Amino acid sequence: MIKKFLFLPLLSVCAAAAFAGGWVDRAAGIAANTYVDFPVRAGSAISVLVSNALSSAEGGPSVRPFTLAAPKGAPAEETTVLGLRRYRGRCALFLAGKPAVAFDDDNDGLIHLLVDGDSLPEDKGDAYVQSLAPFSFADAFMVAEGDKTGLQSWEQLAGNWSLHAVTGRTVRAQDKTRLSRYPTQERSPNFYCLNGFGGHAVAVAGESFHSHYAVRAALQQNSGTNGIAFMVSDEGKGFTFTAQQDPETGRLDFILRAGCVAGERAGDFVAGVKTELTPGQWYMLEARLTDDEAICYVDNVAVLRAKLDLPAGGRFGLYCDTLEAHPARFDDVSAETWAGIDFALAQDPPAGGAASFGAADDPPASITMRAAPPVGRALTLRVGEGGGAGTAWSLLCEMVEDNGP
Repeated sequence: MIKKFLFLPLLSVCAAAAFAGGWVDRAAGIAANTYVDFPVRAGSAISVLVSNALSSAEGGPSVRPFTLAAPKGAPAEETTVLGLRRYRGRCALFLAGKPAVAFDDDNDGLIHLLVDGDSLPEDKGDAYVQSLAPFSFADAFMVAEGDKTGLQSWEQLAGNWSLHAVTGRTVRAQDKTRLSRYPTQERSPNFYCLNGFGGHAVAVAGESFHSHYAVRAALQQNSGTNGIAFMVSDEGKGFTFTAQQDPETGRLDFILRAGCVAGERAGDFVAGVKTELTPGQWYMLEARLTDDEAICYVDNVAVLRAKLDLPAGGRFGLYCDTLEAHPARFDDVSAETWAGIDFALAQDPPAGGAASFGAADDPPASITMRAAPPVGRALTLRVGEGGGAGTAWSLLCEMVEDNGP
């Protein structure tokens, strides 16, 4: 839930503070594209100030005060984690791994995160600081020279994971032997894929601070419930987008779940879609993440969209819940920072008019539109600095009748 904030002079707020502990600057000088967190007391509400020394919008000191509700059921003597993510023109506060407040970041310089001293434990410890930057990851499970397992980029949180070769043999993570027979390149351009089976099996890659990414994987859905996992915490809790067979129709359902726990539970149903797709085939599953939303794709077609309480960051990977006799198979896994912009059009722009959607520093890799102009109407989307300043990118979309097959 996004809360409103006040915009007040920094000195007057600090002078009028009624907290006995006073304000403590736990994260001085937070630069753009940075995540920082530290422990706080969990048993009561937490008052924080997000301040800046120079604001490009106001021309001087300013502050945003917030009061964050304590996590439900947390004893007063316990601690939790307060985090701030400053990334891509937005600031977001997280408490106990869940989003609390988000607001636009219009500051050119550093910002500070001050906390009511009574909200801090006696042992404050050091704040964790992590720089954030675009990333990319890809694994087609081709075994490199010197790699005995082919899974060195992965951490297996639960279940059984092994490389499957076209020879019918496997290379498990604990094995040290290499396959003795290799097909020719012409017969096997992709020698390996990944086998997975077990109860709520999860294998992850990447870092726990990664956010705003797209993760995709090719899945051969044979039986059970299998797919991709994202925003997975170090404790193995996260979200999944999976395929499973409808017992009545025999076709595939695709389901988005939250609260999956590796080795323990599938998580809670968020959204689902029924299809005419059949088991036994290879499908490309993908999830694209924004601040608070996941957009899920099957073979490059968007099938689900849902608002989620996404944490500050999380790892990505694979999920399966199936028996050893019918393992899931995965291939061509990739993840990367998603630079796409999602334009949610409420209505068509007036004839001959233009619609403005703000600014962007980089051209988007992709654009998702929830609505389109009628047939014969053209819609121009301009992305760039307002008022004609800076570089701009334009996309012209025109709907036409398609009478083809």
